[in-house]
Formats: sequence, C-alpha cells, structure tokens
Amino acid sequence: MMSHTDPCRFSQPDKEDEASDPLFTSVDTKQFNRPTYKHFMSLLDNFSAKTGGSENVSATERGEVREFLLAIMRTAPMQFCHKYCHAQKPSKIPADADGFMEIVNSIWFELYSRSHGEKDSTGF
Repeated sequence: MMSHTDPCRFSQPDKEDEASDPLFTSVDTKQFNRPTYKHFMSLLDNFSAKTGGSENVSATERGEVREFLLAIMRTAPMQFCHKYCHAQKPSKIPADADGFMEIVNSIWFELYSRSHGEKDSTGF
C-alpha cells in the first residue's frame, strides 16, 4: 500500500510469505562466480534508495558499471535484445555492440531526479 503523502514510500511488507511454493529451495553459490553475477553483485552497494540528495558516482563505480555492461553484452539474451531492437528501430539503435551498450548505460545508469531537482536516481 502506498502512502498518500509520499508516492515512492511503501508500507512495511508482510512478514509471512503467502506463496504456495518456495521460489527457491536452494542456491548453488558457485553461480555467483559467473561474470554476470559477480559484476552485478559489485553494483549493489553503489546506489542509495534515499531520494533528495545528489548521488555521487565515483570512478570505481563507473568502472563497475562498465564491467557489468561488458559482461552482460557477451550473453545471448543481451545479444538477442540488441539485434531485435536494431531490427525494430535501425535509425535509433546502432548496429555495433558498443553503441547499443551506451544506450543501455544511459537508460539504466544515467542519473535523473525523483525529487527537488537533485539527480538522485537511476533506472537500474
């Protein structure tokens, strides 16, 4: 349930899981060593959920974003996504992977404002 005063604030989630089956019964932690997971996990401490203050992006964080994007661009799903998007909008989506990666970077990681004009959020 959303608060009437802050559309981005949600009520506390229920403590009980009401799903009829578990989403996971186990996780093979060796999978976390795969490049996409490893680079994804390095991003998790880069962002603040709080709005209203400028997000500061360090050179290290920009490097982590780049490594993540390079890793996902090597995967079949992102290669398919690139080809599909280019086929749909060839005038807007570059044929080269680097150009497409720049678009993904812009959509997911460029800062924008959710409050008071401060650049405090990303699409990621």
